[in-house]
Amino acid sequence: MISSQKPTIVAPKKQSPYSDKKLDCKGRACAKCGSCRDWYWRWDPSGNEKDYTKRDGVNCRYNDFDYYDFGRYYHFGRSSDTNLCECDDNRL
Repeated sequence: MISSQKPTIVAPKKQSPYSDKKLDCKGRACAKCGSCRDWYWRWDPSGNEKDYTKRDGVNCRYNDFDYYDFGRYYHFGRSSDTNLCECDDNRL
């Protein structure tokens, strides 16, 4: 069963999954990979692709995502410098 509850982050800053890196999308960067973490992911029903959902109350200015040939997920229609965080701890 898939939960409809969106994850929230309440860790102290030194343990936070976010970095201070500034992203073009205005979202919060992942401390591990540096990509936008204002979205979280889960496997789609086929288990072949990641399905991203935007968190509530975030700063990322984009509203959709896409998958490109280079094996990364990006904000829809944007360049490769705006990829989405694929870290396992950003998964629902």
